[in-house]
Order: sequence, then structure tokens, then C-alpha cells
Amino acid sequence: MATQMDESDERIDGNVPSLHDVLDQEDTASINWIEFVARIDSERVDAVDDLGSNVLYKAIKTRAPFNVIEALIEKDPELLKIAHPASGFLPLHEACHPQNRNQDKFLKIRPNSTSHRVVASLLEAYPQASITISSYDNMLPLHAVMQHRPPLVLVKALLEKMAEVDDAGRSVEELLLLKDEDNQTPLQLALQYYAPAETTIFLIEKSNRSVYQNGHENFLPLHNSVYFGTTLPILKKFLEVHHGGLMTNENELKITALQIAFHEHVAPRWQADYKPDGVFPDGTSPDGYIQGPPLALLPLNDVMDHLLQSLLRRFNAFTKTRNINQISSKIQKLYRKALIPLIAKAKTCKKHFCVGPTPDLDRMIAHLEKENKREL
Repeated sequence: MATQMDESDERIDGNVPSLHDVLDQEDTASINWIEFVARIDSERVDAVDDLGSNVLYKAIKTRAPFNVIEALIEKDPELLKIAHPASGFLPLHEACHPQNRNQDKFLKIRPNSTSHRVVASLLEAYPQASITISSYDNMLPLHAVMQHRPPLVLVKALLEKMAEVDDAGRSVEELLLLKDEDNQTPLQLALQYYAPAETTIFLIEKSNRSVYQNGHENFLPLHNSVYFGTTLPILKKFLEVHHGGLMTNENELKITALQIAFHEHVAPRWQADYKPDGVFPDGTSPDGYIQGPPLALLPLNDVMDHLLQSLLRRFNAFTKTRNINQISSKIQKLYRKALIPLIAKAKTCKKHFCVGPTPDLDRMIAHLEKENKREL
């Protein structure tokens, strides 16, 4: 069992810093890692610091070299089963959620990187951790790793182990429906944090049911893709699964993905020169991120008709006729109220999504503005 360090643990022979103290050093370049590994055999690694971290957990959190992690696992495999008292994370969870030493930037897990190798090693040493939900935020390692643009091979390995050790016998498709504390599935997190296209498409193909899962703020995964921006292959895959559902699929708040795309704060994300902010320190854009309008997949007239119908839906229920002269005063006011945001959305579409002349859209905007000015 892990125990709190007492005073004698903090310094060896009064001069040599403890393993915890070494890992706490800001200047990791000055650490003699060969000496550190040699000391592991003769020193306690189950002792915890003031924050409740044992040596293995701290080594993962501070991104110690791979051979250090391996040596600690070999010394005391039981550490793999100990959750951090604050986060509820097992070592595998922490490895799936790499951050810089200041803990204010997420790090991308690159193929065959140290982070990738550490996760693979921990997964092999204690596969049961893959299906363990953290006590603090209801997060599986798979949820955590999706926030770090994981390579497909790592996601496949996690899912295979999860299905292998799951006592409930759930399939990969069912496991991909599990949600974290924020009601997010792995697919929704993959879209939010710009996972590689092949990883995201794999999640869609392995669990078509996850495409229809409402997440944070009742967003469907399709809404996430439009809100955060995505890649053309992912957008095409959604259209394939939804059978054109980009036009009509609504979340529980009756908002479609296109309505989100045309929101004034979202539309600029689809411009050619837009770079997603993210929280990644390397400043790179996600691979294959769409630079330009997504509407190449959809006829512009269909898009505007969709927007018109969604905005008019609020008062169409009051009358069976579309003749504006025959409907009540109340409906006329609703019609006028709907026109103003529709005009704004049409202009947003022209500003952000259209390249070259747009006579059809120009005529539509002119018609809507004339309609808005006329007496009802």
C-alpha cells in the first residue's frame, strides 16, 4: 500500500534528494536518469508526496523517460492499481492525459512517441485499468486520450483491451456509447479536440449508434463537427451515415448543424485563413482541417431553403396556408421576427462561405430585405 512520506523519506543520507524531489525538478535536462533508475531497486516507490502521488504516478505526470516508467512498473506492479486520491485517475488515465510540466497545455500523443509507448506499456501491464472509470469525472482512459489527438493504432489497442477485460461483456460498439461527466462520448471528444481523421472515422464506423448520441449542451456529434470545425473526409462520413442528415438532423433543442455553422461566432472558423486556437503548445493545426466552405457538399439553394424552413417552422404550426395575406396578425409578427435573423444568416453565408459571384444568394437576400420592409 502507498504510504505518506515521513521526514526520513525526503532526503537520503541527509544530502541525496528523494525520488519525488528529483521528479519535482524544473530542469529535467540536469537529471541523471541512469542514476535515477539504478536507485529504484533499493528505494521505496510506494511512498506518496503531499498531493497523494506515488513515484510512478508522479513520473507519468512529469513525463519522465520511458525506461523510468518501465523500471517503476517492474519494481512494484501494484502501483498500477492505485488511483490518485484527488483525480481518481489510475496511472493509465494519467498517461492518457499528457500535459506540459505547468499542467496548462495538453500535448498531442504522436505515433511511437514516449507518451504512446507509456500508454501501451501500462495497458499491457494492467489491462483492467482500461475499463476503470475515474471517481472524479466519470472518465475512462479512452475519454482522456481523445483529448490528445491519439493515433488510430493506440485507440484500437485501448478498445481491444476494454472489450477483452469488460466483465459486462459489452461490444466495442457499446463501449463507444459510454459518456464522461460532461455527457460526452469518445466520438464527441475526438471531434472537439481534432483527433486525426482516420481515428474519428474509425469511431463512427465502429459505432454508428454513437452518431445519434446527444452530448454536452445536447449537441450531436455532427453539431460538434460543425461547431469546432472538421475535415472533409469526416464531414463526408457523417453525410454517408446520416444519409444527408447535415440538412435536417436536429439536436434536442431543435437546432440543426447548418444553423450552428451559420452562427456569427462559428462561421469564421470555416474561413481559409482560420487557425483553431486549441490548447496545444506546438501551434500546429489539425491534419486535414477544412480550409474553406463546407457547402461544396450541398447546393446553396437547398441550404438557404433549409434555413428558411427551420426559421418559419415556429409559426407554420399556427396556419395551414403559406399565403401571408391570409394569416392572422400574430402570425404576421412572427413572420417579420423570423425574417431578420434569416437575412443575417444569409449575409453570413455570403461573407464567409461564398467565393466569386453569388447571383442566387444575392437575389434571395434582396427579396428577404424587401419582404422585411413591406407592410403586412
